[in-house]
Amino acid sequence: CGRQLGLAFQVRDDMLGIWGDVDRTGKPVAADIRRHKKTLPIVFSLERTEGDELERLQRVYGAGEPSAGDVSFVVGLLDSLGAQAYCQDEADGYRTAALSELAAADLDESAAGEMREVTDFLLERDF
Repeated sequence: CGRQLGLAFQVRDDMLGIWGDVDRTGKPVAADIRRHKKTLPIVFSLERTEGDELERLQRVYGAGEPSAGDVSFVVGLLDSLGAQAYCQDEADGYRTAALSELAAADLDESAAGEMREVTDFLLERDF
């Protein structure tokens, strides 16, 4: 259950690092792109992009500080590929797996209830 929760948390964090609200996360918009982090949305897009778009994406991630235009290009590419929906589906899958493992565990209802609350919190957080 813990591993699945950790993976769900990381996927959610990857999403917030690109699409998170700066007022909630405290991070600049698309902070992970600016830092060249190869998060799940980026890996997803690298696997589904070709030609000039792939070359530009690789150039953005291989160069120094990306320009505002570079960041806009990457976010637009991710959006056009459905990366955010893909990541949400992945996070939901990890959540389902965690809850399944939790249901199979021999925990008293109070402890299991708290774990379900933590699971929900991790996938709904916006900071």
